[in-house]
Amino acid sequence: MLVEFRAKNFKSFKDEIAFSMVPAPKQKGLDYSILKNKIGSKEYKGLSSAVIYGPNAAGKTNIIGAMEVFKTIVLRGNIRNSERSTNVPNTAVNMLELIPNNSVKEKIPVEFSIKFIDNNLLIDYQLSLDIGGFLEDEYNRRVLSEILYVNENLVFSRKDTLQFDDLKVIKEYLVNDFEDYELGVTTLAKSNLISEELFLMNGFKAMFSSKLVSIISNWFETKFMVIYRADSLYLSKKFLDSKKHIVFVEKTVNDAAEMFGINSNALAYVSPDEDSESKLCSVFKGDANNGAFITAEQFESYGTIRFINMFPLVLN
Repeated sequence: MLVEFRAKNFKSFKDEIAFSMVPAPKQKGLDYSILKNKIGSKEYKGLSSAVIYGPNAAGKTNIIGAMEVFKTIVLRGNIRNSERSTNVPNTAVNMLELIPNNSVKEKIPVEFSIKFIDNNLLIDYQLSLDIGGFLEDEYNRRVLSEILYVNENLVFSRKDTLQFDDLKVIKEYLVNDFEDYELGVTTLAKSNLISEELFLMNGFKAMFSSKLVSIISNWFETKFMVIYRADSLYLSKKFLDSKKHIVFVEKTVNDAAEMFGINSNALAYVSPDEDSESKLCSVFKGDANNGAFITAEQFESYGTIRFINMFPLVLN
């Protein structure tokens, strides 16, 4: 459950933005849409849905973009640009020099923080990054601060140096026999920080708790699903042992399309040759058409194609 997301100095937002899913304390009539999680003696509440609204160029898309960039940084484990070029609509994911506000003359940190609940744990993770100015791609980037709280207890704080609080809060997630080697491990961790790498996803994962990091990274990867632009979403399909012009029909997707009244034709993924990715197509049955098919982009509506591409995310 997402509780809160914050960002600062991200594109059009020079100042901090806060996206909170915490319901107003005196709001009534929304009980049906409020999620509840009890951790220890404290109950946390979160809205099951929210709407971002505003005029054109107000920064609505940049809020979603900030979430996607932060997610990518966490899963990548560093603040270097991606070594491989990926065709994604949010180019800041691979080129972090696009992040800083372009009107800021002095260099100010880019900041992200997130609170979420998963596996009966309240995770609060905060990052402050020095990545230079707008379009400054040759800048020596560094992590200024990195802080992790679990169930409102400080686990570690990285600033000029690395500090650990009482690790008993994550005792069941620590590596085996950690207590026997705690002094040596903490000393080693403090002396092996890399300025461009996140301690959480590197040293902490390797030396302290791969179990806890696995919970965090799995949440980011499978539950924090950020769709930057729905019109650019494309889930390509590639099938093993495919032969030329073989048609692969996904029954679940077709049944869903028919149930929602979106499409009357069969939808399938067609692999034109052995090496190419298959493409979404409309299939026409019957003797007259002889099982003909054409690409969905040529025949189906924009809404149908978007539904088919997004439906696997709905299932997830």
